[in-house]
Amino acid sequence: MTLVTAPTTEMNEMSVADVLARIQAMASSLAAAITGTGAPLVVRAVFLQKRRVFGTYVAVTIGDANTGTTMEAAVPSRLVSRLRTGTTYVFAGTLRVSLVRGALFPTLMVSRVIRVESTPSEDPMEIIRNLAEKARHRSRDIEALLLESPSPTVLAVGTSTAIQDIFTQMGETLDEIAVRHCPVNVESPEAVASALRKASREPVDLIALVRGGGDSVRLLDSVPVAEAIASSPVPIVVACGHATDELMIARVAAREFSTPTALGAFLAQVAARRIGRRVEIESLRAELARRDEAIEGLRTSMTQLQEQLESALSHAGGLRDELRRKNETLTRALRIWIPTAILAGVAAGVVITILMSRL
Repeated sequence: MTLVTAPTTEMNEMSVADVLARIQAMASSLAAAITGTGAPLVVRAVFLQKRRVFGTYVAVTIGDANTGTTMEAAVPSRLVSRLRTGTTYVFAGTLRVSLVRGALFPTLMVSRVIRVESTPSEDPMEIIRNLAEKARHRSRDIEALLLESPSPTVLAVGTSTAIQDIFTQMGETLDEIAVRHCPVNVESPEAVASALRKASREPVDLIALVRGGGDSVRLLDSVPVAEAIASSPVPIVVACGHATDELMIARVAAREFSTPTALGAFLAQVAARRIGRRVEIESLRAELARRDEAIEGLRTSMTQLQEQLESALSHAGGLRDELRRKNETLTRALRIWIPTAILAGVAAGVVITILMSRL
């Protein structure tokens, strides 16, 4: 059974980029943009991946072979099993445009496959996988980066709701790690890629791609976004969707967080560690100052003791000189006294002899 059927009417072929350009034109009349299904379209696109089943349709992701732009399509279950990843098809269907959180969200409602293109295109998901494989060799310790930075700054590219989730988790620790917001239309992969490239030129320590959940979160799984992440000189983390959402671009990023709330909790934890380290450093500095003071006291005591010793030695030198002088005086006295004593003794002997002779 062939997938290719001939169109019943003549229609102009369009690329995914053409479809999105038409949506931008439709945005000028919002009421007309969300009225349900529109005119028939013929779209050339690369089949990328199946996502989920709803009713008799399967939600899939299709992309533009030239730009890497992606969008959602709904394909009948009877056709989707015959689609091959990475192959370019020409689909016939209608465009449904919905309003999701203030943004237009297009879905191509496929009715049939007109033909299979003879030249298959490179699978954008394979491109992202290759980028992710290369990114493994430049892993970065995000926590250490934020701990060592003198004044860490995080630039969050994404929705205001996601930023509020981060702020709520961080609380007062926002004074420790600055978080700036760069708003962007997360429904447009090109706009997100452009915002990431611009953010990578800012003087920040970390870039975070953030947004909440929803079906359109898969739009971020595009080659332009993955390439912007992979080429950034500033590490980029991804915190998009719900905990159950798995994005290929997260494999290219420096680190993935399941939700913006999880990213906020991580930043709060790092900020708390920074505060704790600063308190510890201040305590060590105070202890060092106390020890320096004690050492200075010991140095003063040693100086005083040295002065006392020098004084004692000087006094001992004076006593030594006085003793030497007295020894010299005694020696001189003995030199005079000894001969005199001898003469006195002799004279006394003579006198005694004389007196004895007269008796």
